[in-house]
Amino acid sequence: MSPLSLSFPALQRSPQQDVQIDAQSLGPRQRRIQIQIEVPVAIADLWTLLTDYNRLAEFIPNLSISQQLPTSDGSIRLEQVGSQCFLRFRFCARVVLAMQELPYDRLEFRMIEGDFEQFDGSWRFQSVDADRTQLTYDVTLAPKLPMPIQLIETQLDQNLAANLLAIRAEAIRRFASDRA
Repeated sequence: MSPLSLSFPALQRSPQQDVQIDAQSLGPRQRRIQIQIEVPVAIADLWTLLTDYNRLAEFIPNLSISQQLPTSDGSIRLEQVGSQCFLRFRFCARVVLAMQELPYDRLEFRMIEGDFEQFDGSWRFQSVDADRTQLTYDVTLAPKLPMPIQLIETQLDQNLAANLLAIRAEAIRRFASDRA
């Protein structure tokens, strides 16, 4: 199956138009979703925002818990619980992620425990110029739930777009005013 490219159309420019989503079917219940947005802050500032793991749930709308777990070996383990309404039901999913930080380039994550068959990917940071960063979220996932993935794919795309827009808004709030 060929990749599906989604764009959020509008007659007037809206924030959603700044979000680009590509979704690929990798099998009957497995998807790869890549979403990107340009954020008007320096790459180091955006890195600081996204590696402040314990505060992510304060501004990402579909994330109810985000907390770094203690480890004895210095590795980074992150517990996150996502929450969203779907078909009039509240759906929550928990993951424990093994994080690998490649500073100012990418954050790689791999689920080591959780409510998916598969959930892994990365956040990638690309400098556009000194004060703008292209942020890309790339995730491959397969749900454990017996519901057809096509039913949740559109909802997931919209929620990921909302999450990236919230990240951009928080980055602007925290860092863009520093330049003024």
